[in-house]
Amino acid sequence: MVGQANATYNVVSDRGFQLNAQMHPTNGNYMGAIGANVGTHQIKFDRSGQMTLDGVVKANGTYDLGNGSSVVKNGSEVRIVTSEYQVRLQSNTAVVNITNITSPNTNADGVLPNGLLGGAMDGTQGDHATQAQVEQYRVAGLFDTAFANNNQFND
Repeated sequence: MVGQANATYNVVSDRGFQLNAQMHPTNGNYMGAIGANVGTHQIKFDRSGQMTLDGVVKANGTYDLGNGSSVVKNGSEVRIVTSEYQVRLQSNTAVVNITNITSPNTNADGVLPNGLLGGAMDGTQGDHATQAQVEQYRVAGLFDTAFANNNQFND
């Protein structure tokens, strides 16, 4: 994913689950932070390896998000598990990487996902977006769920 430095883009948008990526402050080729909305909870993971849950910095551990969802921090890795998604993130002080994102059934809740990766996960979009298409997924911030284009969070 290539975007503009410091800009934020929607990666996956689905009912009750959203993943946004803020690009590196000086290089739009890399992600500097990830923001996830899981139900009413907000998770931020940045390139320094710091994770916050609902605005509070968290140490290594497993945190219950309700409804069978959880987030696990283990050093420079964060795993987010929901009823539909499993996401693995890693930081290396320079960037954040989405090392794995899977779903056994992206339509389990009756809503197909969207977003830069979400659309490809449900098989309705290709797996390579042009720069103009990437800009369609630009959002206002790491936890923005109010954008108009391709938003499935509140469906």
